Amino acid sequence: MRIWLLGGFRVSVGARTIEKDAWRLRKAASLVKLLALAPGHRLHRERVMGTLWPELGRKAASNNLRGALHAARRALEPDQGPRYLELQGEQLVLCPGAQLQVDVDTFEEAAYSARRSRDPAACRAAINLYAGELLPGDRHEEWTEGRRETLRQLRLTLLDGLATLEDKSSPAPSIGSTSKEFEGSLRHNLPTPSTSFVGRERELVETKKLLSMTRLLTLTGAGGSGKTRLAREAGDTHRIGVALAALGYAAVLQDDNERATALCEETLAFACEHEDAGEEVVAETLVNLGLAALGQGQHERAISSFDEALAMSQRAGRKASLINTLEGMTSLASAMGEDLRAARLWGAAEAARESTGIALPPGEWALHEPRLNASRSQPGEGEWGEELAEGRTMSLEVAARYAVSRDRVDTPATALQQEPSAGEPALDLSGREREVMVLVARGLTNRQISAHLGISERTAGNHVGRILKKLGLRSRAQIATWATEHQLPTTHDSV
Repeated sequence: MRIWLLGGFRVSVGARTIEKDAWRLRKAASLVKLLALAPGHRLHRERVMGTLWPELGRKAASNNLRGALHAARRALEPDQGPRYLELQGEQLVLCPGAQLQVDVDTFEEAAYSARRSRDPAACRAAINLYAGELLPGDRHEEWTEGRRETLRQLRLTLLDGLATLEDKSSPAPSIGSTSKEFEGSLRHNLPTPSTSFVGRERELVETKKLLSMTRLLTLTGAGGSGKTRLAREAGDTHRIGVALAALGYAAVLQDDNERATALCEETLAFACEHEDAGEEVVAETLVNLGLAALGQGQHERAISSFDEALAMSQRAGRKASLINTLEGMTSLASAMGEDLRAARLWGAAEAARESTGIALPPGEWALHEPRLNASRSQPGEGEWGEELAEGRTMSLEVAARYAVSRDRVDTPATALQQEPSAGEPALDLSGREREVMVLVARGLTNRQISAHLGISERTAGNHVGRILKKLGLRSRAQIATWATEHQLPTTHDSV
């Protein structure tokens, strides 16, 4: 079976192409699209129902799923039964026993391979696999939004990388020399001398003509040659904003943080001048700016950028940007030695990616992985895993509130690792129990603790019970007294 999702939806089984009217139910086609995009091409049936019928109750959604599944099976293979769509336990599986080729998978594999090899030919081949944006007929579907943007950004990153590679191998190519080599994309090289393009009407007319024939036109050239000004005068401001943001993203992934900062600042200035550049451009650029600041050790600037990105992502309802911000704040927490906080934030982001179907690009994983590994090794695997699990229980809304909270309750090691006096119980509390103990000492109830830490009230009560047992105490008042006697931070000002 082959499935095309880029530039439009099409399915073929063997030599037979599934006609549009063969699906009978629109949701039958949506079911196949959803599974084609899912990791391993499988999803839990509850997840499918929640995605395709979020407004319905469980029984109604289950009935609709049964109808969509039947219609999809009839379209794919009328005489073969559930060969291509199986329900294995609670998992819906696409093509479990047959060969499946999805164009999105092929493009992503080729793109990441090209970026690793830095081979211009491999970049061109990968770019040519991008036949158009993901499922253009389903732009209104929320479950396509994050993956569509990820694929678009990946393509733009390839284009920028190819332009850089070709600039290095050919110092002064002619204008438009490589423009015909891209399917639906053109690369336009401006002359190397720093002569200004501002006010040169011929170039403006030529650029507009090229834009009328393509979705993307990349302008490269020496600094000061007027690329940005020319683009602003000639092009679609939203596309320009997206392209500028992609350049900053590419610089972040290449660990070129100074260049990334300059590109991000240019993108924000452009968006400030053009309101129709799009809030998603600003949100993603703020994330990239935060990552670039983090890469340069500028923690306060990173905090400011991430906080602003988080607020904008929430306001615009952009889950993809919100998740990217949480992951950036995870790396920041790791860099600042807030290891348990990093675990909880990563858990929240990880769970959000699973629930939305928004995959983590390998390049971004490579960016965060070293800090995550360092953070995980500090408190120990068990304790870090406990915090990770707590984070996975958070909703995106709760995780966002926790992420911007400046009221960190990670107690300093010097205050928590003092040797107990004779006759006193050893302090073997976990990191979460230490946090709960500090909050109990402040006088917070279990409900208030649950809201503060983003955990359930029952979990908060269980932590209090374990603290009492480990310390040999009987009441919350004794916990407060114990914390005060051992000079733990029990006031907001001391944390």
